[in-house]
Amino acid sequence: MKKNKDQQATIGKTNKSNISQTQFFLLFCLCFFMPATVFLPRLMSEQAGNLAWVCPLLGIVFILLLLCVFALVGRVQGDGLCEKSIKILGKPLAIALCVAMMIFCLFLASYFARHFAERVLMVYLTDTSSTTILLGLMIVVLVALGGGILSFARLCEVMFYIFISIFVLVTVAGLIDGLDSNNILGFAPGDTLGVVKGAGTMLLPFCIFVCMSFFGERVNWKKGLLKQGTKSSLLVGACTTAVVLLCVGALGVFGTQYLQMPYFALTRQIQYL
Repeated sequence: MKKNKDQQATIGKTNKSNISQTQFFLLFCLCFFMPATVFLPRLMSEQAGNLAWVCPLLGIVFILLLLCVFALVGRVQGDGLCEKSIKILGKPLAIALCVAMMIFCLFLASYFARHFAERVLMVYLTDTSSTTILLGLMIVVLVALGGGILSFARLCEVMFYIFISIFVLVTVAGLIDGLDSNNILGFAPGDTLGVVKGAGTMLLPFCIFVCMSFFGERVNWKKGLLKQGTKSSLLVGACTTAVVLLCVGALGVFGTQYLQMPYFALTRQIQYL
């Protein structure tokens, strides 16, 4: 009897520290928005020219195929991607893979933080020290993580709906503000092959999902992975399409490739705001 009570207490404690699949994918979507607004418009316009706005729609298919692979891996017994990798690949190869992914995660996190700080300084806070911005970001993250992963996930869940509302408002205002149809309809025959190459760039931010999956022991992967993954893929695909359409339609291919942050440069100049 005492053993059963201890097991129930342990399960209850574990459930309180876990996050839902919805919260996990909301975190993924929030992380996806940074490369979708900064890197992808330039990369896709380089590959597909005026048809760059079609690339995210095709990229959704690639992401869904990878999610199917993750769904198959999720059926393997084990907590988190690391333990599942050991059962699939064997211990030596799986440990090497996990160490490589750990290094990659640290590099990715530091690169995103530095890049975000530099762009904020260039666009908004031109007179502020970069050290001040980086320290501010670190303090915010430390305070947010102090309450545990569940509190952090709940905060991001609330902030997600606020963020997506602002994103839709600003993007729609930018689309209404004016697009040149020649920039999105005129294309060369070679651009059609570039659409496939440009769609492949959608897989670059997908590495965020791979990194997050190594901490999947706090998420229930048994059911609903493809359902939640499909919703997230459609959302990030639609948002990325709107961003690329706005950038290429308003600035053209050359302007999208030339500006460091074409989306933010456009939204700063919206007449309605």
